[in-house]
Amino acid sequence: MKNIQIEDRYDDILQKLKNRLDMSKKAIIEQAIIYMDRNKINPSKYREGDPTEQVKKLKDQVVGYFKVHEKEHLKPLTNDVRLVVKGFSQQMSQLPTKEDIMKYLIAINNSTSNMEQTLVHLVNFANNNNFTNDKKTEVKRQALKSLKVYHETRNEFSNLMNVSEVDKAYRMAFKKIQNL
Repeated sequence: MKNIQIEDRYDDILQKLKNRLDMSKKAIIEQAIIYMDRNKINPSKYREGDPTEQVKKLKDQVVGYFKVHEKEHLKPLTNDVRLVVKGFSQQMSQLPTKEDIMKYLIAINNSTSNMEQTLVHLVNFANNNNFTNDKKTEVKRQALKSLKVYHETRNEFSNLMNVSEVDKAYRMAFKKIQNL
């Protein structure tokens, strides 16, 4: 074992550590050497001051950064999102409800027979009057075209609501007119 001579003021500090840590002076010095070696601490580069103060300053810098970031970026972004949500909500409130669409589909479905009857009357009128075959064919073609446009409009809504009755009514009317 080697002897180390230290000044009295450091021996006083070492004595306080010995009492507080309940360790021998030898154990404290050995542990301090191991700690400095393991953590690659150079005691000659030790800076005066409390490391907790440095941590507090760093914490203040981080908190300050977040406050600035919140003020300059996050709050404006949040306000923009709120405006978009408000606008979207207003637009959504103006859209028809599922019940409104169902009422419309029922009305369209009820008008199927009226549309079909009108188109059948047109084709029959052409057949029963002195129309040429070309005119009769043209009336039939236009009736089928009208029925198809009518069906496509209804079909857009029926696809939204999964209404298969609309498709059945269209196929029946189409066959009826084709057979005239």
